[in-house]
Amino acid sequence: MSEPAEGALSPQAKLAATALAEIQKAIRFFRLYPATHRFCVRGVDEAVVRLRRYHEKFADLSVEVARDGLYLDDGNVLPTSGQSTDLPVILYGAGVFGLTLRRGVSERELADFIDVLSDSYSHAEEDGAGGFGAARDVLSALWQRDFSGIGFVIQDQLAPGSKKLDPEIADLADRIHELMFVLRGDDVLEGQEYEDRAGDIEVERFVARLWEERVPEARADPEQAHAYQRTAAGQKRLELLSELRDAKVEAPAERAARIVAWADGQGVTRRIPAEVVARFRAVAALHALTHHDLEGATEMVRQLVGEEGRLSEALSRRLGSVKALHGVAEALRREMARRGPEGLIDFGLAYLDLLHPSASAAAVEVYPLIGHADVRRVFRRYLSRTVVEAAEAIEPLTTHESEDIVKEGLGILAMAGKGTRAFELLERYARERDTLRGPLAKIAVEKLSGSRKSHRLQEIVLTDPNRDRRVQAARRLAQVGHPSSYEPLADFCRSRELWQRDDEEVLAIFKALRTCGGPRASAVFAELSELKKGLFGGKARERIGKLARMWIASERNQRRSQRRPRGTR
Repeated sequence: MSEPAEGALSPQAKLAATALAEIQKAIRFFRLYPATHRFCVRGVDEAVVRLRRYHEKFADLSVEVARDGLYLDDGNVLPTSGQSTDLPVILYGAGVFGLTLRRGVSERELADFIDVLSDSYSHAEEDGAGGFGAARDVLSALWQRDFSGIGFVIQDQLAPGSKKLDPEIADLADRIHELMFVLRGDDVLEGQEYEDRAGDIEVERFVARLWEERVPEARADPEQAHAYQRTAAGQKRLELLSELRDAKVEAPAERAARIVAWADGQGVTRRIPAEVVARFRAVAALHALTHHDLEGATEMVRQLVGEEGRLSEALSRRLGSVKALHGVAEALRREMARRGPEGLIDFGLAYLDLLHPSASAAAVEVYPLIGHADVRRVFRRYLSRTVVEAAEAIEPLTTHESEDIVKEGLGILAMAGKGTRAFELLERYARERDTLRGPLAKIAVEKLSGSRKSHRLQEIVLTDPNRDRRVQAARRLAQVGHPSSYEPLADFCRSRELWQRDDEEVLAIFKALRTCGGPRASAVFAELSELKKGLFGGKARERIGKLARMWIASERNQRRSQRRPRGTR
């Protein structure tokens, strides 16, 4: 391996070179030994140490992947030696042209990443180094793992000139390349050179060919093609062509996707299976998210929704993956200043609400990594809409080390309301004594069940120095009292403190006790009714006994009147 020229590198580049070299060394160990071998374990440990040294001084480690090495700020920090085991060779051969190792990436994720890359080039040797199988295997493995701490940008498989086409979309991609060639000519032209070629685009030929496919007997008759251009459908086709001539408007994948979306509606793509068209649109949406074009991605996804108005679970595994949602979060971050908090919610939910509820698990994984409160608010609103169907998916937030994240996770569960699976989880968490979420969940349960309000009123009744506030609170407690307030009220009624309250207040407390305790309160009233003038308390004691007997008599008369048949006296 040819090492980077140390003297020519900045301190940042030197740390990056060291970390990447350790990852490359670990890949070679994984190729030769089992993952549990001490060389492999030590290789991962060294890579983690070097990477953390970089993260301590700098932000995420992001490099561009080229044929001859990995570049950081235009400097080649890890040149290739031409071996199939070189990190740049593996990544470039798979169509990866950007790699980011985020601050906080776990040791487990880094080990999995190294394992994927070590396995991929073993396939490359079987297929022939750089063969199609290698690209397919590494990209599939990377997508399936959904690394949260590792990001990568893949080569656009649908861009003209790509040599690594997924077999499922190869036919469609060939057709798109053909259409784009007719529309634009060579895709690499830019600036004045492109302007010079723009006039050579064979619009008539393109229209005639599509017309021939739509009506085979026309046989590309120029007269029929001209006639078709004058129709509404023909005008729409020409408008599309005019828009697509501007090479600066969209990236190749978005431009090609617009062609397919339009052509599919015209019946042009009738020979391409619907699932292949759907897969192309999904790839185009992911490509848009890679470039933080959330609006473009949302439009692509809308074309894929089913009758329920959202994506299938299978499509959501890709378009609602951790990687895709990282793109959504970054796009929202960039839009914060322009759209404001409320506008940002509508903008983000336009995409997120199209996903299947199963995508909430990936949203939960991304959530703690979002450093902006307004962006987290968008994701929180989305999760609150899926919590009834996927309550268990929220649990990782409730076990997070950050108290703020735990509170927000419990708040999402509370939004489902009583009588739901989410409420059952809150009740279970509230019984925990040695966890951060236990007391917080208890507060959420009390708030939902009404006991929190009941406790607040109960405290006023028992301890507030203002008599009028106490009476008002007792009357309110008689309307909304919760069973959890019964015991404190019963203990108070059995104490001498009750003797100091006037008749109106005592009767208000009796009513609150009945509301909170139900039939259990009868035992307390019976005890109080036995109070008579004695050695302690004197007239105050006798007064409470008399009020209790009046209360019991009043309740007895009320029950009798309710049992009495109508029309009797």
